Amino acid sequence: MLRDMRNESPRRRFQRTVEDFTCAHCGADNVGDGYTNHCAVCLYSRHVDVSPGDRASPCGGMMRPVSVHRSKGRWKLTHECEQCGFTRANLARPDETDAVIRFMRDATASPSPREFAPRIPQRTSEGGPGTRR
Repeated sequence: MLRDMRNESPRRRFQRTVEDFTCAHCGADNVGDGYTNHCAVCLYSRHVDVSPGDRASPCGGMMRPVSVHRSKGRWKLTHECEQCGFTRANLARPDETDAVIRFMRDATASPSPREFAPRIPQRTSEGGPGTRR
């Protein structure tokens, strides 16, 4: 009898972890609900997960919000780790709309819009990875 090999490989499943935390960026106290992964005030996060909820990342760097867009009627934030460059997209909670609007206002008022945009690799002289066309 053949076994289904998909059942033997480790699956990355969301691990709900209910944690309250104080934001390391702005100092705001946040009440966790098991899905909270960023500060409701400044929208910063910490790079603590490899897979959502597992708390297995050794990095621990601050993840700044770099972009926001609508996805299926909700705000979706993209965070980038300031220490290692890892990026991850996360949904904002409905009660974070004011913080998202502040982020968008600040992003458009910034003298350097690139500060809020994801980093795009620059063209290399060899034309290899990172070449923009």
